[in-house]
Formats: sequence, structure tokens, C-alpha cells
Amino acid sequence: MKNKIFLILIGLVLLILAGLFLFMFYTDMTNQPQYGNMLQKLSNEGDQTNTSYNNPKNSEDLFGSCKLNGVVREFSNYGCNITPITNIDNVSYSSAPGHEDEFEQVNVSYKENCLFQMAYANLQSEKISYGNASVDDIKKDSELIICGEYDENNTFKADRIFIYLLQK
Repeated sequence: MKNKIFLILIGLVLLILAGLFLFMFYTDMTNQPQYGNMLQKLSNEGDQTNTSYNNPKNSEDLFGSCKLNGVVREFSNYGCNITPITNIDNVSYSSAPGHEDEFEQVNVSYKENCLFQMAYANLQSEKISYGNASVDDIKKDSELIICGEYDENNTFKADRIFIYLLQK
């Protein structure tokens, strides 16, 4: 009987400590400028469709709102090198893997508060749906649609990145 009471007390203490840890973690995160707004938006919007970010409604608006799109060739937690995709008469062109010209590649660096999102394009309906993403979702050969500006060193400073995926 004493063992059961002892185990129950230990369980309650661990539960209370876990709750305190989560409370402190959430409070600390919302006090950080780079996380506070993001956590508030996510808690308001839920997991998948983030309409509070003023996401474009279709592919044409998405590509029109961003200044750069391309295929990832190298990546890190701080930036990536992409081979730009060129659009001519509604046809997209990019260098074949292994045949990229080093001078064609664009160096992209992520700004401190860069927003990462998945952009799921439905070819039949021509609509886009959005999901949460992070820098960890960027992989080699990912297609990115990037908002931002070039700096004086010709590095593209990204403030918003869409990881573009086609759905069937």
C-alpha cells in the first residue's frame, strides 16, 4: 500500500514539473521577437492552412508575388544555392541536375525572421493550399518560390520562402 502511494506521489510531482517546464518554455518563446508573432499566428490558425499570412490564392498570384524561384542545389540552416527557373511563354526551364552552370546559381540567405511555408499546388483546380514548414524541410532538388531582395553583394536575402509541391 505504501509503495502505491509513493508511486502516485512521484507521478504527480513529475506531472507538475512537466507542466511547469512547458509553461516556462512557451512563456520564454513568446517573449522572443522572432518567435512570439509566429506562435501567436500558429495558435490562431491551427496546423495547416495559414490564411493570416495573406497567401496568394493560385499559382499565378504566388509566382507573381515573389521575385525568385528555382531548384535547390546546396543548402544549410542559413541559406542555399539555387539554379533559377526561367519562364518563357508559360514553359519553365532549368538546368538539368549535374549540368548547372556555377555562375547561373543564386546564393540565397535566410533573414532572421524568414517565414517558411509549404505550397501545395493542385493542377486540376489551379488552387494552392498552404502548410507549415521550416528550414529543415528544404532539401536538394526542392523547388522554392522566394520573396525578398538582393543585397549589394548580389546575395538574395529571403524573408519568405514557399516550398512548392505539385499535387495530383
